Amino acid sequence: MIIRAPTPDDNDTLCRLFNATPMGNRIQVVFDRSPDFFVGARIQADSPWTLAAFDERTGKAIGCFSAGTRRVFVHGKPRDVRYLSDLRIHPNHRGGRLLFEGYRRLGQMMGPGEIAQTIILKDNARALKLLTSRRAGLPHYFPAGTYATLFLPAGQRRRRESSSYTILRASQADIPSIQAFHTAQSQARDFAPVIDFAKLAPSLAITDFLLAYHGKQLVSLIGLWDQSTIRRVRIHRYAPLLKVARPFSTLLSGIPLPREGDVIPITYLTSTASHPDHLAALRALVDHALAQLPRRRLLVAGFDTRDPSLQAFRGLRQRRECGQHFLVAYDAPPKPTAGPFVMDPGRI
Repeated sequence: MIIRAPTPDDNDTLCRLFNATPMGNRIQVVFDRSPDFFVGARIQADSPWTLAAFDERTGKAIGCFSAGTRRVFVHGKPRDVRYLSDLRIHPNHRGGRLLFEGYRRLGQMMGPGEIAQTIILKDNARALKLLTSRRAGLPHYFPAGTYATLFLPAGQRRRRESSSYTILRASQADIPSIQAFHTAQSQARDFAPVIDFAKLAPSLAITDFLLAYHGKQLVSLIGLWDQSTIRRVRIHRYAPLLKVARPFSTLLSGIPLPREGDVIPITYLTSTASHPDHLAALRALVDHALAQLPRRRLLVAGFDTRDPSLQAFRGLRQRRECGQHFLVAYDAPPKPTAGPFVMDPGRI
C-alpha cells in the first residue's frame, strides 16, 4: 500500500473508488465525481488537501480522505477551517490500519488549537461509532449541532399569500450589493462561507441567484446551483422494504425516489442569506425557485435544526435526512460557537 497526495493521473481510479463505495443504510447512494474528481474537491474546499491510498501491485485507489481548508466566519472573523470529507475505503480493504494511518497524518498536519468541521449522517451508525471511538489516536469529535438536509420536489405550491417583496434575478451590476449584504449577514453566523461573488465556483453564475427586495432594500438572496456536469448523486440500492414500497412512497408523498442506478436530479440551494426580520422574503424566494425548476427535480437545502430559516420551508412536501455536525480537534476542545452553525449543502 502506498499513501500519497493524488495527482491528475489518478483521476480515473479515484472516480472508480467513489462509484465502488456507496454511502447510507436505508438508501445507499453513490457520489459520482466523474469526469474530474479534482473539480469536486475544489468545490468543497478553497484550498483542497486530499490523501489517497493505492494498491502497490495494481496502482488502483483503495482509500481516500480530504481535509482541505475553506474560508468561513467564526465569531465574526474570517478564518480558515478544515472540512473533513470524502472518506472512502474500498470494501476489500476495510478492517485494517488504513483509516488510522490517514488520521495519523492529519494529526501531524493540524496545528495546535486547529479545528475541523465534519458531518456524519445519522443513518451511518457504523461510521459514527468508529470515528467517535478515540481508538488508535483518532481525534476528538465534539458534537456541535444537528444538520438537516431537505429534499423538496419542484412544482409544488403553497397557499398564495400577499407579499411586499419584489423578486429579481441577479446580474453583474448587482454584485457589489450582493457582496455587502451576504457578508453582513454571514458575519453573525458561525461557519458561514466567505464568498467572493466576483469569482464564483465552477458551474455557478451570478445569474443563478435570486434576490428579494423590500422596497429598494435587499433583504434575502439564494443561489440555485446545478452541479450535474461536475458531480452527481446516484441511487445504488434501497433496503428491501423500501425497494418494494418505493412506487407507493413516491405516489403518496409526491417526492420521487428514482430507480436503482438512476441519478437524483438535484439543484442545490446555495449561499443563502436573509435578514432576520425578513424570513418571509426567504419563503417567497423558495416558492419562486420551486415554481421555476423543472418538474421531478429536487431542490436540496440544508440548515442547522436550530436555524430560524427552516421556518421558510414549512408547509412544503419534503424528505428530511439528518446528520451530526462535529468539530474535530486533536488537543483542546474548541471554543463554543454561538447560535446555529452554517453549512452550505452545495459544498458538502
